[in-house]
Amino acid sequence: MSHNKLIVILVGLPARGKSFISKKLNRYSTWVGYNSKVFNVGNYRREFFKNTFNDNKFFDSNNSEAKNLRDKFAMDVLEELIKWMNTITGNVVSIFDATNTTKLRRSMLIKRLSKENIDIMFVESICDKKNIIEKNLEMKLTNDDYVQMPASVALDDFKKRISHYKRVYQTIDDDEDNSYIKIINVQKSFHVFKINSALKLELCNFLMNLNINSGKIYLSRHGESMDNVNGTIGGNSVLSRMGKQYSLKLFTHIHNDDNDINTIYTSTLKRTIETSKPFSKKYNIINKKFLDEINAGICDGMTYDQIKIIYPDISKDRKKDKLNYRYPYGESYTDIIERLKYFILDLERTEECTMIITHTAVLRCLLGYFLDIPLKDIAYIDVPLHRIIKLESVANHYEKTEINLLKKKEIN
Repeated sequence: MSHNKLIVILVGLPARGKSFISKKLNRYSTWVGYNSKVFNVGNYRREFFKNTFNDNKFFDSNNSEAKNLRDKFAMDVLEELIKWMNTITGNVVSIFDATNTTKLRRSMLIKRLSKENIDIMFVESICDKKNIIEKNLEMKLTNDDYVQMPASVALDDFKKRISHYKRVYQTIDDDEDNSYIKIINVQKSFHVFKINSALKLELCNFLMNLNINSGKIYLSRHGESMDNVNGTIGGNSVLSRMGKQYSLKLFTHIHNDDNDINTIYTSTLKRTIETSKPFSKKYNIINKKFLDEINAGICDGMTYDQIKIIYPDISKDRKKDKLNYRYPYGESYTDIIERLKYFILDLERTEECTMIITHTAVLRCLLGYFLDIPLKDIAYIDVPLHRIIKLESVANHYEKTEINLLKKKEIN
């Protein structure tokens, strides 16, 4: 893989989703294997003025002292970003989260970055939809600028801050001659210019699928299979008696908890298809190969104890780097992430409620993405049998609820 270094520079008025975009983009970039980090100028300012409130007058362009200070903060954060990028090897994405609403501010950034061998892409978020702005305002009022302040007072001050930015706001245009994507009213329309690298194209593709109202996601392993009973990995066995009971419990729980599920995804393997069987009369079920369990290659159908005896080197090497270790003639966890990339775009884009019945390794990779778990820890996420996990999008993250639906003593 060729190495790329890219700075994504956000542009837009306050409460237009820049931080939402930054955090989502950072999570995706990290998950697919890039070294990625967000540098937020607002956080830098809040740290500088710790325990001091900057009211809307601080953001008035006619306040020259404050404007010079805001420009200094932006350039200080940019220096931190450059220093970080120059110490990181491999594929690197840094995200510069600030308003950057004037051509003068953007030219300052470009002038400094012209001395570095780092590519640039601007991401401008434009929004005039009242409901989206109000949702973004709700998120803003929870940040450290307005801690312990009455909501009505905070909202009034923040709206005045926005009006100061509106007076000087200059949208990006082609004359600035830099790569950019404009996101207009979240998914409604896009304008792209000079997207001239594979990395930029990949990130633009992700950005075009973001949705501030993404739907709930239910995740579950299949019910216990005969291979689980025998302790063998891989395979394509049917459910055990306990597994069949779980499939009925799962159906009852979903039917009672959420009737808004539109689609249920399973792998193409017997144990997930059989688990979804009770749902077949009421729900749309789609079987997808990319949800199949990790391919264990020459170890398929073996127990872990057998692998230790017959292929001791495989056990040792996989233990050293479980994320990247590829079974001979099989797959690694990073291979699973690669095959799930476009499915993640589907899940990000949809507002509908979805359920996914799949396998341990696949669920680990999905949970790693949605819960922003470090890449090195993904292969070790605990995903027991007979539990359902509900993920709900809240502000810039997903909240997880986990329920154990079937215990051993319940088997009849």
